[in-house]
Amino acid sequence: MRRAWLVLTLGGVACGETQTDTCGLANDELSIVAVVVDRGDVVRAEIDFEAGDRTLDTTPLSVCEEETLRINDRTPTRTDKPERIVYSANLDAAQTRTVTFSLSRSEDDTVTVAVDLPDAFDVTAPAPGEMVSRATDTVLTWVPDNPDGQMRIELGEEIGGGICIFTDEGEHHYKDLGGIDVPDQGRWTIPGGSVQSDYGGPCNATYTLKRIAQGEYPANLQEGGYVEARVERTITFVSVD
Repeated sequence: MRRAWLVLTLGGVACGETQTDTCGLANDELSIVAVVVDRGDVVRAEIDFEAGDRTLDTTPLSVCEEETLRINDRTPTRTDKPERIVYSANLDAAQTRTVTFSLSRSEDDTVTVAVDLPDAFDVTAPAPGEMVSRATDTVLTWVPDNPDGQMRIELGEEIGGGICIFTDEGEHHYKDLGGIDVPDQGRWTIPGGSVQSDYGGPCNATYTLKRIAQGEYPANLQEGGYVEARVERTITFVSVD
């Protein structure tokens, strides 16, 4: 677990102690990561807090009892993970296109972050469960398009199934961490042979398409955090020779 030892400062943490919550820290000592994901049936909003610059060794923080965190006016659920403390809320996908995170620190000090989700879309090909040949071109289609933007395409496999398929480095390395960004024109062709397998048999796989937007990060907070909203759609298919 990451730790950061803070020096003795007026109103801060005593020397030798580890900061564990947001109390006593100025806004410019806090960094946040706020992520909103529209998966079609639900919008998942998450935020976490750390002390210091996240590019360095930092400390995950809980929200102290004297402060109030809200996500679209809802009280979030806290989840303690190995290296961060996450506050989250599930929101109605049909009615949620903007998400606001609000941390009330005192009567006259509230940290507010708002982010707009990109336009929703649906994948129209391949169909769920379709047999998709690795030897021939695969055409991915979605509606509506957004010609001024980009679509991220990621290739995945069934969890626990081992490594059944892979992609080469370069323009069509969809299995690379983070996938590949392509023009958001409603159609993209994956050339035959781009997806390969040493196994030779059918492989349960997924294509995940993502529209991603970056929100404005508050200038009065510590650098290193970010605000992001994305729309994700995942299609499960069977990759065959």
